[in-house]
Amino acid sequence: MSKSNKVTSFCQFKYQCDKKWNRLHKTEQIDVKYCPKCQTNVHLVINEELLKIALENKDCIARYSEETETFLMGYPSSPYE
Repeated sequence: MSKSNKVTSFCQFKYQCDKKWNRLHKTEQIDVKYCPKCQTNVHLVINEELLKIALENKDCIARYSEETETFLMGYPSSPYE
């Protein structure tokens, strides 16, 4: 497993959503979808750099879980909290 995948696969959530990535609304950006329930954008995180940006911006994220073979979504916990 590469370092970048390891970071996102061990990313913990302070809030985890039960919505499904494939059911969110598409946006002009392929890696961003819109959640009408929360009225917020959800950013796909595939590496450590994107996770850091999401944490800085306090973005809602989606990341793929090999364990469940689904996308997990929510607000990530900072490793510094």
